[in-house]
Amino acid sequence: MIVLLSPAPASAVPASRAAALENWLVMMEGTRVSQAWTGNVAGCVVGTQSQASIDATVNAVNTLRDFAGVAPVSFDPALNRSALAAALMMKAANRLSHHPGPDWPCYSPEGASGANSSNLSSFDPSGAASAIGDVADLGVPSLGHRLGLLHPHSTVFGTGSTGTTNALVTPVPQKAAPTVPEVVAWPPPGHLPWPLVKGTWSAVLNVAGTIDASAVQVQVSINGRPVPVSVLTRGAIMRWDVALAESDRDADARIDVAIGGITVDGVPRQFSYTINTIRADTPIAGKISATRTRNSVEFAWQAATERGVAITGYRIYGFTLGGHDIVFNQTVGPQARRATLPDTAPSQHLGVTVSPLSRAGSPREDLLLLMPGATAPPAGVGSRARFVGRVTLKLVRPGRLRAGSRLKVRADVRGERRLRYQWRRNGRSMRGATHSTYRVRGIDRGQRITCRLTAVGTDGVGVKRTSSARVIPRR
Repeated sequence: MIVLLSPAPASAVPASRAAALENWLVMMEGTRVSQAWTGNVAGCVVGTQSQASIDATVNAVNTLRDFAGVAPVSFDPALNRSALAAALMMKAANRLSHHPGPDWPCYSPEGASGANSSNLSSFDPSGAASAIGDVADLGVPSLGHRLGLLHPHSTVFGTGSTGTTNALVTPVPQKAAPTVPEVVAWPPPGHLPWPLVKGTWSAVLNVAGTIDASAVQVQVSINGRPVPVSVLTRGAIMRWDVALAESDRDADARIDVAIGGITVDGVPRQFSYTINTIRADTPIAGKISATRTRNSVEFAWQAATERGVAITGYRIYGFTLGGHDIVFNQTVGPQARRATLPDTAPSQHLGVTVSPLSRAGSPREDLLLLMPGATAPPAGVGSRARFVGRVTLKLVRPGRLRAGSRLKVRADVRGERRLRYQWRRNGRSMRGATHSTYRVRGIDRGQRITCRLTAVGTDGVGVKRTSSARVIPRR
């Protein structure tokens, strides 16, 4: 006899699409709260962080636990202090370790204790953003960050953030929770924004008895269409990869998951659940133009494309390329398509952007370069950048291309003053991937990776070229 079960319902799981979307947007707003860290590396001062940033992290952690159907946790001031001491050490050493030694700069027993039991990050500007990254746990085979954050028996955490390094203390649970879902999965059942469906999928079984998952099978379908699944580990903690297409994320969807081939005390068991994904990403920016006169700059732009979240306005930002002084920083309404702003630095080169805003955040905008008093440089002034030959991608270190590998761009560019990089997955820009190298992630398996290279000449004009593609193997 096969017993078919669904995960035990948890009242914390958002009961509707609207509730799930609002929870996600509040969490995203929390990622932009300033950490206001008062410490410093020079004196090894732990300092403090703002209460608003701590509150934003608490909300992010408990929102993610709500989505997973597990109980919220509280945050202890002593653990917060230990986490911040750990974050200081990571910042001072410019590296991460769960076992820092006394030879580390700014070492302290308190910080070492925090590091030993923390999710550590140096990629996110805030504790809330780091918590969201923890559930993705990209490129980490053990999924330790995710499992620690979502452990159903956890009751007390601690958080510390310097603005560039983060530590989330997740102590080993000391007591059993009163109610625990039989399956703690990520992505979890219920309403869930698409941006949280990243990386390797997982499910942890919390059932009494001897579990045998050596023959486990996982089936996934999206809107009734089966999609390929690669099971990575079998046991009480299961991991698998799902070959979703980027186009699947363009709309709300129903994803059904069935886990079979398991016995508990010799009795066959099967678990199933449904994920209702929500389109809730940042908007896609439209093209912009800018005309510079002697005393002002006139901007025009296309309407941005909403991605399931309403656009709240547009931010016009400009700065001098020499001193990086801010010339414009103004927000206009969502219906605006034009703006004229005074030019307070008419003799200097300007970099300007027009970015759509939403509660889910804003996409990274391409920069327009403006020469003094004109939209283009005078004839014969400066040199124009040019590409010679193809732009290709290669591995930084020889070996097999896989998750965790680092790619770099190879290009012969002449006459450039600076280079800008934008890495893309299947033709779509990846947020934050703007460096000369890119570390391949688990979500990239089976995807086409390219880099859009912009070479800016001494004439201030940018020339763009897209590299050849590298397809990341699924295994």
